[in-house]
Amino acid sequence: MTQIQPFMTKITLLLCLTAFFQFHFTSSKPIGFSLKLIPRDSPNSPLYQGNLTKHERMQRLINITQAKAHYLQYKSSPNSSIVLENIRFTMIRDIFHFAVHVSIGNPIWQGYLLMDTGGGLIWTQCEPCISCFHLEYDNYDPRASSSYSRLPCDHPLCQAGLYQCVNGQCIYEVTYGGGDHDEDVRGLTKGYASLETFKFNTMRGGDPVFINDIIFGCSNDNQGFRFGADDNIAGVMGMSMSLDSLVSQLSDRIEKKFSYCLPSMLEEIENDILLNFGSDIPVPQNLQSTPFVTPAWANPYFYLNLLDISVGQDRIGFPPGTFQVSHDGTQGFFIDSGFPITTLNQNAYGTNVYLEVMNKFQAHYDSHKLERSSDSPHGFELCYEQPHDFHDFLTMTYHFERFAEYVVHSNDAHFFDELYDIFCVAILPGSGPSILGAFHQQNKRIIYNLNDNVLQFVTETCPF
Repeated sequence: MTQIQPFMTKITLLLCLTAFFQFHFTSSKPIGFSLKLIPRDSPNSPLYQGNLTKHERMQRLINITQAKAHYLQYKSSPNSSIVLENIRFTMIRDIFHFAVHVSIGNPIWQGYLLMDTGGGLIWTQCEPCISCFHLEYDNYDPRASSSYSRLPCDHPLCQAGLYQCVNGQCIYEVTYGGGDHDEDVRGLTKGYASLETFKFNTMRGGDPVFINDIIFGCSNDNQGFRFGADDNIAGVMGMSMSLDSLVSQLSDRIEKKFSYCLPSMLEEIENDILLNFGSDIPVPQNLQSTPFVTPAWANPYFYLNLLDISVGQDRIGFPPGTFQVSHDGTQGFFIDSGFPITTLNQNAYGTNVYLEVMNKFQAHYDSHKLERSSDSPHGFELCYEQPHDFHDFLTMTYHFERFAEYVVHSNDAHFFDELYDIFCVAILPGSGPSILGAFHQQNKRIIYNLNDNVLQFVTETCPF
């Protein structure tokens, strides 16, 4: 099997194919719709594990982040190479945080998929099965849908190698693993690259939107998957910048915009979290904007030009270029809601960003003579016993290009555990790019505006 360097090859592939997708969808009428994101801790989630304590929920979020960061580091290392069919960001099957409900085909088949912010392929388990995991409802059966067809081998995604043409059929093979080099945790899906009609609902109560010819995977050979005890997950919804992801396929139809507002990640969420597209996106006042470092459609992650960080009112003063993206993907700063906890690089061109930030937090809390605690979730390194009369918790500010000030409220910069009467600084050490995770995105309206090539944000109370 041909060996390739994953980062640069993926960039080249995206550049070569972007023109096709822009041409393919440009003539279509712009639309707006929303997907319901169902977090694991919602009673409505097919992955719901019952009434976990905040400590248990946070430990799970830390484990998810560490597994994803470990694989990102491995994938970006100079000595790593990945075979063509495994070029996508692979991950352990238990670390997806959001599920989405989908309706596809004619007549409509409905099921749950897990949202993958690091992968592009949309796929669901299909009949007739070669090897399939157990599902509580019927598998999608393309033979029963009048709107189904297979992707032809002369399609650019097959011609350029994102998929492969074998015996006149366009097929794919994707491996999901934890990045810990343990082959026992890997899941493998194989199937036919296909076209189908997807139904989406609108936030504003209008008629549902039907979109024909969405490229997705009809997976009839699945091995090693255990998505949850209730067997309600049928596949994966890719939401990265790969050209086969939902965002990329619908780029011009959604005016190259999508948005979300994440509530507290440690509460049981009763209301829907909406991933808004196009005209369904609310447009609040006082939006701040900062540009993506490179055109987002030619980059697998949303890198930002972070200039500096403040802890409380104390600006650290990192050297210029500390957060500059590198050509091999091992340096830089990007935003990704698929990483629950923010991670900061311990070797950003020689600067230990994590240590510098944590030292500021520690100096403040030590000055108040707070006692360090050992009853912390495994992974957080700076935790204190919390006196009931102490309220001087620090904020954290990311200073971005164009004077954009991204302020993380003290409630979202820390983990508070009332069960043990402790609090921790909610940041993890990293060995690759620094990542603005979902915990630091709580109660903010985040808009990915790819028309203007900027990230927009404003503080907002997100319902839960």
